[in-house]
Order: sequence, then C-alpha cells, then structure tokens
Amino acid sequence: MQESRLNRTHPQHSYWNKVLGLVPPLTPHALQAYRPKGWNTMHSSPRYFPGRKHVLAMCPVKSIQPFHPGYMVLSSEPSTLYCSHKTVLLARKGDSFLLQSIEDPETTFLTPINSVLVCNQSHLFDKDVVGNFVFEDGVKINYSNKSVKMKLYQILFSLQPLLEKMDFEGEE
Repeated sequence: MQESRLNRTHPQHSYWNKVLGLVPPLTPHALQAYRPKGWNTMHSSPRYFPGRKHVLAMCPVKSIQPFHPGYMVLSSEPSTLYCSHKTVLLARKGDSFLLQSIEDPETTFLTPINSVLVCNQSHLFDKDVVGNFVFEDGVKINYSNKSVKMKLYQILFSLQPLLEKMDFEGEE
C-alpha cells in the first residue's frame, strides 16, 4: 500500500504540504462562479404562494416513527410540534400561514410565518471559538483544513457537469 504524501513521515510531505497550503478554501460564500444559470432569479423569486407543496413547518404530526403510515403527516390533534414536509400552503392569514396536509386534505394547521421561514430560508451558519462553521446537526467543519479543501474541490469538480446543465430560467 502506498504511503500518503500527507503523512508527516513521507519524504515529500513538506513539498505537498506547501502545495496544498496554496489552495484557497472553498467556503459556502466562495462558490459564486459555480452557481447554475438563473440562480439569482430563482433565489429572488417568491417562495411562499398558495399551492406550494412540501413547505417545511413546525406543526403537530401523527407519528415521528419512520415507516409508520402517519410519519410526519399533519395532525388535527394538538401535540408536540415537529418539522414536517408533508404540507401544502393554502393561504396567508395575517402573520400566519394556513397549511394543509398533503395526505389528508381535511386537516389544516395555522402556523406563524416565522416558523416556516426558520425551516425554509437560506442559513447563516454559526462559527465556534476557533472559526469552524457549526451546522444545524452539530457537525463542525474547518474550511482551511487541507483535507477538507481537497474533498470539497473533488465534490465541486464531480458536480460541475450537473451544475452546467441546471437552468432556473428555463421552462423545465
């Protein structure tokens, strides 16, 4: 098995360490040039309109057990609120949205607009005390780490053909 050039005992470690140190970090904000065609148009279009399906919202659900028939289905019974994706936006009522269950059209729920925005809007990620991004699930990432940078570039180059085909201004 070949020894990694990032291993400190490898004879070329110093050279590769310098080379990889020159690679700029890929942060979520540094990917502007790789956005699909029409990204800004799509990003500025209205997100919340009557009939929109799969609006994430904090609402009572029938079950939180995967594979249960009522999994994340909107419930008319008061219970703990969970973030469900099985809803349709029916209307805006003041500072709330009226949502309807996709699977049970008779079930509706009025939820504050803020609860929908928290679940659906772009995120600004917190940073910990040393500057690592902290995601919602507690995962931390240091974008200046050489291994992280290389993995992100690998992902970006793998997705590039797909990104080039995406068009948010087209008909489909």
